[in-house]
Amino acid sequence: MSGSAARFIWPNSFSVDASGVPRVGARLFFYQAGTTTPQATFADPGLTIANTNPVVADEAGQFGDIFLLDDPAYAVVLDDAEGNQVWAMDPVGVGTGGTGTLPVGAIMDFAGAAAPPGWLLCYGQTVGRTTYAALFAAIGTIFGPGDGATTFGLPDLRGRATFGVDNMGGAAANRLTMAGSGVNAVVPGAVGGDQNAPAHTHVLTDPGHDHALNDPGHTHEYGYQTMRDSGTDTAHYYAYSYTQGGTNWQTSQSTTGIVIDSATSGITISGSGTGAAANVPPAICLNRIIYTGVGG
Repeated sequence: MSGSAARFIWPNSFSVDASGVPRVGARLFFYQAGTTTPQATFADPGLTIANTNPVVADEAGQFGDIFLLDDPAYAVVLDDAEGNQVWAMDPVGVGTGGTGTLPVGAIMDFAGAAAPPGWLLCYGQTVGRTTYAALFAAIGTIFGPGDGATTFGLPDLRGRATFGVDNMGGAAANRLTMAGSGVNAVVPGAVGGDQNAPAHTHVLTDPGHDHALNDPGHTHEYGYQTMRDSGTDTAHYYAYSYTQGGTNWQTSQSTTGIVIDSATSGITISGSGTGAAANVPPAICLNRIIYTGVGG
């Protein structure tokens, strides 16, 4: 069979129930839009390998590759293994404006280690403009011109989160600005941010102050000694004896009035910020992939 094909993308790449258990044996039915007439799907973009209808989920709840004809549009119904309907979509297809196909240039998280067919990892590499013509038409040289002639750049999403361009629709929301973040968020493909705090200085201002010494007053004591005589006259000879005596004197009470002169410290805290800053929310790291429309 000839014709163009588009990969079928539905709400989950696999099906699980409300408890998170894979729907083993779940069935995807494909019909012509608005009818119950079965319509074929294929396991390859060349439309040469027909899928069964319904397509049955494997032990992981996955359905494998499903490619659709671009015309006529489809209706799709998912039943569980017991035949209970889980959901239905009508119409689905390239020409319907429905959600059944993924645009070239779409980016998504991917839990696998290697990009699946039709997708590339986003690590800033360059790829061929001819090989990936549809992707080049979609993103151009936003993420790098490559060699300027035969290649172009892909987004480098290693260790990076993505944000919406701040002026989508023509008016800036000013939620992410150059002044506040250092990221020129009105330019698609702009990058910025850092896990480390920037170098900065903290200044400690000391206006000067006094240190008071409180003296409640005190006395100083010192002593002295005196001698006095006594005696009798014996034939004009005098016998004397001396008695020692003394007293203590005190100085008057006085306070000192001592104070410590005021002084400024001149203290500053030197610039820092070279260490990691705790500004990353709880996270899990996954591969980011971009849809090329080639080979898948």
